[in-house]
Amino acid sequence: MNKKLKYFIILVVLVTVFSFITIWVKDIKKNSSNNKNYNLTTEFVIQEKWEDATDTANKITNNELKKEALTFVSLNQRYKYLNSQDKSYKDLLRILNDNIIDYQNKPHKADLGDMQKEVEEKLLKAMAEFKLKEFDDFMVLINNYNYKDAGAMAFERRSKDKNWEMLWYFASFMEDEDKQNSFTLSFMNPYYSGPLSDEIKDIIYNNVSIKQWESQYKGMQGFQKHNYKPAIGMTKEKVENSIWGTPIDINITTTAYGVSEQWVYSIDRYVYFEDGEVTAIQE
Repeated sequence: MNKKLKYFIILVVLVTVFSFITIWVKDIKKNSSNNKNYNLTTEFVIQEKWEDATDTANKITNNELKKEALTFVSLNQRYKYLNSQDKSYKDLLRILNDNIIDYQNKPHKADLGDMQKEVEEKLLKAMAEFKLKEFDDFMVLINNYNYKDAGAMAFERRSKDKNWEMLWYFASFMEDEDKQNSFTLSFMNPYYSGPLSDEIKDIIYNNVSIKQWESQYKGMQGFQKHNYKPAIGMTKEKVENSIWGTPIDINITTTAYGVSEQWVYSIDRYVYFEDGEVTAIQE
């Protein structure tokens, strides 16, 4: 190997090594700068300097670390400015739940975990307070003789909370001019112990006796027990005890998959069973 070629190879090796060292040093500096900005972002969050925190986080060149820092800033900012409405708590809790998984084994995992727990507690408290306020608003309508609006309010909520079904019947009862003969009373449980139970009972007892109330309610319960239509999932015995009673004809089909039956009640009323359970009704 001649000297020129030898020196050329040595030169190439030196340049390559120098390039690698330069890149390595730049990476060290970049990582050091990223970590510094990440820690500085955390300090600004603690001081609630949101603009400084966001600006510093955006200086981080590592995309994953930048995203983590910006998310931490955003979550804390939302957390600090929570108001008393449960919707804000729900939104923040949803965001926390979506992001907390990404923080496993990361510096702020414990911080976000504590935040998540506190928001859950505040959400439950806010929802309870909101519900109590709704019940109070309902009673204000009743006391102001605004039974129609009270009934509408209860009707809208009764599918989500069974207590509102009782309040809906109560508002209807209050609308009845002849309260002593109110049919609505038959649907109101005299043993109800939910929200506003004391207020409801005080008002009803001023119009009817507890004995009359219990009698009407029990009468309706007995009537409903034996006066129902066939429904999906019922047994044969349950269907026979319904208002449809015993069928005029029964058609039975046996296959490798089981036994099916068609109970005929009239030319256009049928009940279909699969292995002894109602699967379809035609009327």
